[in-house]
Amino acid sequence: MRLLKTNTIELHEYFDAQIPPYAILSHRWEDGEVTLQKLQSGEGIQMLGYRKILKCCEQAARDGWDYVWIDTCCIDKTSSAELSEAINSMYRWYQKSQVCYAYLADVPDAMDDHSRQDSPFQQSRWFTRGWTLQELLAPNFVEFYDQNWNEIGTKSSMRALVQEITNISNLVNIDKACVAEKFSWAAGRVTTRIEDLAYCLMGLFDVNMPLLYGEGHNAFLRLQLEIWIRTNDESIFAWGMPSLEVPWRDPSSARLPIPSVVAPRLHLFEGLNGTENFEKIWEQTFPDAHLLDAITLTNRGTRLDFRALKFPVIRINQKSDFWRQEFLLPLKFGRKDTVQGIKLFAVHLYQNSERNWYRDPLLELISPEAVKANSLKSEHILIDVPHDFRKIARQVATDHLGILFDMASLSEARLQVSERFCSPGGYQWTKIGGKSQLLSLAEPSSIYGVFVALRISADWTEWDVLLLVQYKVLHDGRGATSLSFQSIPRTQRLDDWMNRRRPELSSLFVEENDRGTYPLRDGRYISASLKKGIHSETPVFKVTTTISEGKEHSGVYAVAGSDIHEAFWP
Repeated sequence: MRLLKTNTIELHEYFDAQIPPYAILSHRWEDGEVTLQKLQSGEGIQMLGYRKILKCCEQAARDGWDYVWIDTCCIDKTSSAELSEAINSMYRWYQKSQVCYAYLADVPDAMDDHSRQDSPFQQSRWFTRGWTLQELLAPNFVEFYDQNWNEIGTKSSMRALVQEITNISNLVNIDKACVAEKFSWAAGRVTTRIEDLAYCLMGLFDVNMPLLYGEGHNAFLRLQLEIWIRTNDESIFAWGMPSLEVPWRDPSSARLPIPSVVAPRLHLFEGLNGTENFEKIWEQTFPDAHLLDAITLTNRGTRLDFRALKFPVIRINQKSDFWRQEFLLPLKFGRKDTVQGIKLFAVHLYQNSERNWYRDPLLELISPEAVKANSLKSEHILIDVPHDFRKIARQVATDHLGILFDMASLSEARLQVSERFCSPGGYQWTKIGGKSQLLSLAEPSSIYGVFVALRISADWTEWDVLLLVQYKVLHDGRGATSLSFQSIPRTQRLDDWMNRRRPELSSLFVEENDRGTYPLRDGRYISASLKKGIHSETPVFKVTTTISEGKEHSGVYAVAGSDIHEAFWP
């Protein structure tokens, strides 16, 4: 461990029992940070970040500490082995420090009224970074400083405010929090590298694992497996908290499941702060349903053993021809309030005819009485979690994308969009300039993909034209888009037509077809093309329509689609 001597700004290296008492710095990286090499060569004195090092050393010296540790210049980041060792040791280093100085460069005045929600302290980006979570939690003593190194307060003196900002229910007893709640603390935070969203949490869960930069979201899935092996804390399966309570077993609220039992993204744990353990109530309610302790390594991956409650009949619309078995896995964790009482978390699991496992993207909140009334029997099930999660990570996504429909040509041709449809999930239509419409989507991908339909009507015919767009995840994890036209009688409701024909619509689409033409009933043709583009700094699929006289537009070509798989589709 390298430490800076506070009176000379020189580096010294110590090992294990030789390490002297030291202070430690927590901060956000900014432009001009001084690296180990720049500090040793003397070039660092001229850099912007040197003032931060100097002020930190001065504060530590005033407090009586001879040494300080600063991540920018105490780690040789050109050595992958040293970087890996440092990241795996960092939580312990902060934990063993005498004091942690949290430097908030975007807080101008320590004397400001920090209780205001719009105060610089509460809005500081220090509270949004992934790495600063462990830097807040690990040390016993944390002191906050403004941009001029004036003390704002301490973790102890500002505990109530810091807990409110971070959604951490108790900064003192963090070890009592379950896995899901700890994940919820980090769910809204960001890191520069995707992998660091997992690596910055290893110390919080007392987990060590090799760093594999380039693996992307697979790092978080590896982290979950390591945590499960170490803790057997089943709250790790309690992801996908609904913003509103979903009626239990209400077919109208059903969502198409996603192909992962473990959480593919950290943000899915958002909203799980305040989760409680109701083990005694759970044991009384579900004596035959539990998570077994056994974890087996197989050639297919890691095998998890469950006893889950089995539904005797598949009763969810649009799934009866796809799902082979359906189970409910009640968890020991849940929530309690004065109005609704205790609500336990439960996970819906599905197995298809090929014996692949899926789960509902949202948790269910159930009362013990509701489950008892259904008299469900338990059954032993085995779920294999593959060692390589990257295919799952590609199939399940997080980013908000959209489809922009450019309808300018329709009004000129005396046509209009009379009705719109989007397959169930989270979406929002927005008018752009009065003529175009933007559809924003933010839900998990389904087995059928997402279908969007615009009904184009004319006064002179009893038949309307449907412009259909499908987004689908292929077997190799790539995202593919397709565009097609259909006709529909004027008397037929669009949502009824789409819901009834949705499973068979997949076969109507040619994979990755991004151009189509359809004859109108007055001798003209309507054509549409689909391209990937940017609207207001957000990736979108842009669908442009044109009307032609007397002849058909030709040409069909493929969209690559390999960079589209991160979309979070219904």
